[in-house]
Amino acid sequence: MTATELRAALEVERDRLTALMARYDADLGVTIPPEGDLQAALDMGGTVHLVAGGVYRVPCVLSVPGTRLRGHGAAIVGIRGPALVVPAGASDIAVEDVTATCEDYDQAAIRLGANDETQALPELEPHHITLTRVTVPSHRGKRGIEVNARAVELTDCSVLDTWDPYGRESQGLCVLNSSGSLLVVGGTYEAGSINILVGGDTMKMAGVVTRDLLFDGVTLRKPLSWRTDGVSRAVKNLFELKAGVGATLRNFTASGSWADGQSGSAIVLTPRDGRHVDDVLIENGVIADAGSGFQIMGRDYYTFTDGTMHVRIRNVDLTTRAEHNGHGLFAMVSGEPGRVDITDCYGDLSGHSLVLAHQGDVMEADGSVRPGGPIGELCLTGYEGTRPEWGLMLWGNANGGPNGEGLTAATVLDVRDNIFRGESSDVVMRRNFPNNTYLP
Repeated sequence: MTATELRAALEVERDRLTALMARYDADLGVTIPPEGDLQAALDMGGTVHLVAGGVYRVPCVLSVPGTRLRGHGAAIVGIRGPALVVPAGASDIAVEDVTATCEDYDQAAIRLGANDETQALPELEPHHITLTRVTVPSHRGKRGIEVNARAVELTDCSVLDTWDPYGRESQGLCVLNSSGSLLVVGGTYEAGSINILVGGDTMKMAGVVTRDLLFDGVTLRKPLSWRTDGVSRAVKNLFELKAGVGATLRNFTASGSWADGQSGSAIVLTPRDGRHVDDVLIENGVIADAGSGFQIMGRDYYTFTDGTMHVRIRNVDLTTRAEHNGHGLFAMVSGEPGRVDITDCYGDLSGHSLVLAHQGDVMEADGSVRPGGPIGELCLTGYEGTRPEWGLMLWGNANGGPNGEGLTAATVLDVRDNIFRGESSDVVMRRNFPNNTYLP
């Protein structure tokens, strides 16, 4: 090797070692004590460590790409605003092992992105944000975590004891001005009105559809003590999609829904504000202590919603309770969805019907409202459990009607291979739906 070649090789090795040292320094990061300037450290980017057990009474804004906030169990308190904020335009942000609380009733404890005109363009949507073991232990305000971002991952995060002291609607996790790619794995979400909500407001990024949502292994609950403690929390449901295409809820546990701000259904699928709900899968779950099971509305009656809703519910164990004052149904279906498929589910029901299908009203593009048409396909197969007195209530016809009047409630009606258990024997239901097993 000549001297020139050796010099060039040494320069390459020097550059490599310099890059490695820079990356090592970034990973090692800095540790900021509670009395230190945490925001200044975050504005430098890189890795920032908090002191275990420390309480930081400052809101944290994470805007520099590549920022890593490692909390080690420290607490961050938002005084006038959220404890943690990722602003519009930010990317590649990670937070772990932090407790976040907020003293502002009108704010979320954690806000990712913006649900206003400052994030009206898709290129301003924050992206690639990861929260790991981040907890909101208690919050008196509108919501625990608000997501207005894409490519967001929440792993083993929790929002607990969250409700608005003025009786306004509250949510544990709310997804608003987001294009989607959301992954929520594990964790517990507990809120006064709606534990997890997607949609509920107009999309600020014109033409953007919220897509690809996965909720896996989450626990959704409302303590039953909330029913009788005299506090108004505007209770609605445990999981609601008002927007979302390609949404999956699986391996979940949900408990505690009763008639209050709504009719007590545990899971609600209702497109609103011109947004779209489609391709929904709900599987491998247990719903307990519910006023009712599912409420499914294909199209809205307040705003025009284009498209067809397909919903699949499989391997869900549902128990409803009469004392929760709901309808006690497995599912209520209206507004002409394209397909509702209920497969291999179990029901211990307190209501008068297993499935109630009614027309509802739908709004057309010109703003006119008309009665809804039939469901595209309604399939109930592999169900086992109670058969309430009215069985399948189809367009006002119990058990399909003595002359099959209700069988036109769906273009395709597939009810077979179910095991219905009930004290009475209804000849109408047996005649209209013969390919099932009827047991006392």
